[in-house]
Amino acid sequence: MSHDFDGIMRVRHGSPTFTARKHLPWEADRELLQSILNLAPVSVFVKDRMGRLQFMSSAAAEFTGICPEHAIGKDSSALFPADIAAKVVSADWMVLDTGEAQSLVFEDVRSGSLRVYSLVERPLRDEKGRMDGILGTMHDVTEQWNAEQALLAVNDKLQGIVTAVPAAVVALDLDLRVKSWNPAAEQIFGWTEGEVIGSYPPFIPEYERELTCERMRQSLNGASYFDVECRRVRKDGTQIDMRLCSAPLHDAHGVINGIIGIFSDITYQKDVERALQAVNGSLEDRVRERTLALEDAIRRSELSRSDLEAANRELNAFTVSVSHDLRGPLTIISGYARAFLDHYSQRLDDTGRGLISNVIWGCDRMNHLINSLLRLARFSQAEMRFETVDLTALAWESIQEARELSDARLVEVQIEDGMIVSGDQEMLRVAIDNLVRNAWKFTRKCPDAIIRIGRLDRNPDPDGKKVFFIRDNGVGFESGQADTLFKAFHRLHSTSEFEGTGIGLATVERIVLRHGGYAWAEGAVDQGACIYFAL
Repeated sequence: MSHDFDGIMRVRHGSPTFTARKHLPWEADRELLQSILNLAPVSVFVKDRMGRLQFMSSAAAEFTGICPEHAIGKDSSALFPADIAAKVVSADWMVLDTGEAQSLVFEDVRSGSLRVYSLVERPLRDEKGRMDGILGTMHDVTEQWNAEQALLAVNDKLQGIVTAVPAAVVALDLDLRVKSWNPAAEQIFGWTEGEVIGSYPPFIPEYERELTCERMRQSLNGASYFDVECRRVRKDGTQIDMRLCSAPLHDAHGVINGIIGIFSDITYQKDVERALQAVNGSLEDRVRERTLALEDAIRRSELSRSDLEAANRELNAFTVSVSHDLRGPLTIISGYARAFLDHYSQRLDDTGRGLISNVIWGCDRMNHLINSLLRLARFSQAEMRFETVDLTALAWESIQEARELSDARLVEVQIEDGMIVSGDQEMLRVAIDNLVRNAWKFTRKCPDAIIRIGRLDRNPDPDGKKVFFIRDNGVGFESGQADTLFKAFHRLHSTSEFEGTGIGLATVERIVLRHGGYAWAEGAVDQGACIYFAL
């Protein structure tokens, strides 16, 4: 391929070559070339054999902040910020020494926000193939970089859910061999990941293999996911009742490349059904065992904190699927437990009634946790609608609602006027409401409770974001725990002392992050807490 603007520029063997016209001076060539390159949406640099700038495009001049007349003849150390210049100079000499193209990606924060650039430098050769200089092109790849970071964050989030979810998640390849095995699968079935990867699923009973293989082939042929109850085998040979939801996996091009199955252990559900029919004396022990197992699973289901940027349909589908798989068994367990308590309450002593009540309470709490998880996922993915939002008005609305629900409890409230921001009103309403509810709850034991909501007079944020706070004089927390407050399902107090699911502050941080801000906390035990957020 060759571009020949009357002898100005040629491309031979993949490398651009600049030659002087025979009938026009080099200065005329430069002016024509400069005019052409100024139209390019990328920054273009041309350097001689010593790495000194010969000319640059308008986009390059705008990036460096140096007019071309002052930049000609200078090397890269005078054109780029100090932390970047050394890398560019090194790339210059690598091109000149080896004759091979060099590339690097660097970050630039001079504008006040992070920008990411990709610089590619290629050798320039004369008509005889001799090294004659360097051609550099630089692109702003910030959007691509942000998208990649968002995808990594989503993948980390998805992996965190797969790791933390108390259901066994197993993925198979096109040959029906195991390629993914989460910790819950190891706990439920007994085989370690190393024992099953690359092998046929060992938990399928021999008498069900033909039917199971047929269902998996249907998934590989594009059939929609199926939801069945089945029996599976543990490593120790015992059989368990399972609920299986399975669906085909697709690659980035939409081609089916495997199957994913989510197994929920419904042995407890089946045991409760059999126990209710037989009304035998072992009901209390099984309820206690399963309740402890459920509480332990909840404690292990803490999700990792991450800077989610964009919605992802795969994550949403997975979250809905998992919540559906958990909600069904919980509904059945709760229903049977309530029915048992209604019909056989008189036959049980206080301990028995208490155990059944604990099962119902555990189911209700798990359902509340599932709803909180779905709400957290929704705020990570929902489309944002920016408008002018009055945080002062939102705060007073939440305070009024808290007062109506607390039997006229006396709390001194101070809310600063004129706290106006641009954002998604519904999301910010949820964030403010969660913060107010927390302050209201944790000042419950304080006889002279005070809640103050306002904006810092001097913003500590270097980007000029508005910093707001909500401060109370309640129970507070240890300062060393400040970094853990925003983790999902992380609680500093027992549910018997202060109700809640541990998802409120995680939701607040997710909403603030979606607005391009951040949040942090300060506090001390019995001296109150202060939550800050920048928008």
